[in-house]
Amino acid sequence: MATPVTVLLGVANLDDLDTVSDVLLLLGGGLAFGLIFGLTALGERARQRRLQRLGLWEPPVRD
Repeated sequence: MATPVTVLLGVANLDDLDTVSDVLLLLGGGLAFGLIFGLTALGERARQRRLQRLGLWEPPVRD
């Protein structure tokens, strides 16, 4: 998920990417976005496992 966002931000700011620090800032932003997205997904899966263990939630059945 972070790769498309980083590419989109890079293309949108193509005129402003003059130095290495600008590129590093762009890559750092993409990495931060990926980290936040990944930690959110990890927390959601942990919440689902906890609710399932307590018997309060059953995952949907796939056909």
